[in-house]
Amino acid sequence: MAALSLNPNVKTVIYNFVSVVMEQEIKHDDIGVLIELLDELAYIVRFTKDHSDDIDYPDPPKPDYPAIGKVLDKQFPSLGSYNMVFDISGPEEEAELGMYSSSMNLMDIVASMQEIVWRFENTSDEDAFWYFHWGYMSTWGRDLRFLQLYLHDRWW
Repeated sequence: MAALSLNPNVKTVIYNFVSVVMEQEIKHDDIGVLIELLDELAYIVRFTKDHSDDIDYPDPPKPDYPAIGKVLDKQFPSLGSYNMVFDISGPEEEAELGMYSSSMNLMDIVASMQEIVWRFENTSDEDAFWYFHWGYMSTWGRDLRFLQLYLHDRWW
């Protein structure tokens, strides 16, 4: 039996993530809301591969990390640090444990999603989809997966 393919509106999921995390009042540091939003971002990646319009667009504005951090500190004040092996696929005998900041991970994801929103509004959907998929595969996807694991551990 083939898996049921649910094709969400990718643009809506990304806009909703930015809106909820950065603009809406979240009830008392609700980690459950954050878990659901991150799950939705991870799920929609599959619908954004193989998109590109090959047009050279201007670069988006630089993210305002201090402003993002200030909002996230208010929205999710209980986010802390967590342990993770630096190279999870490396040889066991070379495994090195490191500390990660969940706030920094979330800040990077938010900044990336703000860039994608900018691309939807200033370039094209194809360009936004390409940068969303490329960013997940090369940068913020790892942050998202590590953050999901940390939040899952805290939630249960």
